[in-house]
Amino acid sequence: MRFILIPATLAGLLGILVGQYGITSLIRRLVLGIHGDKYLATWAERIWHRRVSRAVLIGLAVIILGLGTGQATQFYLFNGAYFWVAILSAGLYGLLFILPWLTLLLGYRHSYNLVGLLAVNLGTGTVAVWIGLLLTAGNKLFDDEGGVSYHMANVPLKKVTIGLLVGYYVVALLGLVVVSNQYWAQRRAAQPAKLQVVGQHRPGRLTPAHTALVVASGPLIFIAAMQLVDNIIGASMFKLLTSILFIPATLTLVISLISWGFLRSSRQGVRVVSLISYTILSIINLLGTYLFTASGWSRFAGDTSGHLGVLLRLNALPIMQVGLWLLTVFAWLVPYWLFYRRQHASKNAE
Repeated sequence: MRFILIPATLAGLLGILVGQYGITSLIRRLVLGIHGDKYLATWAERIWHRRVSRAVLIGLAVIILGLGTGQATQFYLFNGAYFWVAILSAGLYGLLFILPWLTLLLGYRHSYNLVGLLAVNLGTGTVAVWIGLLLTAGNKLFDDEGGVSYHMANVPLKKVTIGLLVGYYVVALLGLVVVSNQYWAQRRAAQPAKLQVVGQHRPGRLTPAHTALVVASGPLIFIAAMQLVDNIIGASMFKLLTSILFIPATLTLVISLISWGFLRSSRQGVRVVSLISYTILSIINLLGTYLFTASGWSRFAGDTSGHLGVLLRLNALPIMQVGLWLLTVFAWLVPYWLFYRRQHASKNAE
């Protein structure tokens, strides 16, 4: 079990980092597209250079993170047999309850290197994971590992914590956009020639590499959204199978990073190796995704009538399976299309 949980936890943390970095990059591009970066920078500078406002913001952040940590550990660490997950994963599982505190760095620093930027992205992404976990958590807290005795959780406190975490995530995301803008501005100033070659695209628009990453995050976002709908409606069937669908969705997002080699690099060797690697790993991922989703087509076609709520309760899993397969295939093909456009544009430029 330990040999499974340790790599699975590491893969999950990598997925959180990649997903949050993609979201940050997307929001950053949108902000640049509407020329809102100056307003965000002004807002951030006012907080950073005023001790009172910075102290108030950090104080509120500590309170919200404290509530979030308490609720997250209550439901997913000290609830039933969850503590064994932390033990069998060599403590890596416990990082999920510590990493969000990295977002406090946003209140102290406004200049980051790449490692610091990735660390804050990882912390912010883990806040989003907290929100998803609390939304999907039941209201029973088990007192023993066998799930025999239990007591009810404080539901109003849980809902208040979720609301505060959502607000905190939005503020942290905007702070990430500000520091990301500053980081890339410093990179452009240090290496203007190199960045001009890499970034041959219209200002305010997504680069091909970022477009591929955003599209690849579609399966993960879709599964998360369907999980939320499934829990709101109150369906309780196939919980394990719907949770397993997060695995191929996360792998699709991670594999999309390889496409950056042939979508961004100007070196022929890097493009060839990354293109071959992306193709092989994508085919393996498609085969694995098909194994998880094959049964969804027949189930989805078998029940197409009834009230919307009843339909979703019966077909939540098949809808997830069919949607995941279609979005995964689309995410697989998009980088090839973007690469073709890049090659075609290069030939026309010559």
